[in-house]
Amino acid sequence: MSSTVQCSHCNKTTITTDNTQDISLQIATDSSSSLSEKLYNFFQPETLDGENAFWCETCQEPCRATKTLSYTHIPTILIVHLKRLILGEKIQNHTPFDTTLEMEPYMAPGLGSAQKMELIGMISHQGTEQHGHYVAITKKGQEWTLHNDASTTQTTPAHLHQSQAYVLIYRKTKLSTETETETPITGTSQQPTEKLKPTYQKHNSLKESLSHPDPPKIHTWSTCSMKEG
Repeated sequence: MSSTVQCSHCNKTTITTDNTQDISLQIATDSSSSLSEKLYNFFQPETLDGENAFWCETCQEPCRATKTLSYTHIPTILIVHLKRLILGEKIQNHTPFDTTLEMEPYMAPGLGSAQKMELIGMISHQGTEQHGHYVAITKKGQEWTLHNDASTTQTTPAHLHQSQAYVLIYRKTKLSTETETETPITGTSQQPTEKLKPTYQKHNSLKESLSHPDPPKIHTWSTCSMKEG
């Protein structure tokens, strides 16, 4: 993600980047705006002034400035955290969300694309503000599975959209040039290994798992012959 800050005094622009793959969004107690609306507001320009003024290296003083967030590239996995717990209070407002995110509006100028992300999992809360617990819902193929403690059951997209989401997990899709349709990027893809290397380099967890393969199995006859020797 890229952060662009422009000083209103000297107009100097400072750009910093961060390979983050998560976003935390505020939920107002008096609002039921959708996830798309919350993301739109998150990426709107923000004015930095007063106690939150920007320290400009050129002006050598705190200055009023404008800060804008955008993506220079789409992460493979995007985790959206809805901040429902504020000062010990649990906000129960339902936040409508889509199973597909259009990422073009959040790209840096000149880098817009038709890239999309699909929902592959979520963490939601069941119960009331005082009582209840968290459950997980995951997608495999076209099926959704509800993980409720030790119980695992199939669920429906209708139930999914009625859930009170706390965390939404999206995965980048890959545009197929042959069919002009978008398909999820998965570890079982039959694409050449070279095309998957950038993904492994960006995510340490994947990189570590590749560097520690499972040890080979020892056949029973080999073990016996070792003992006899």
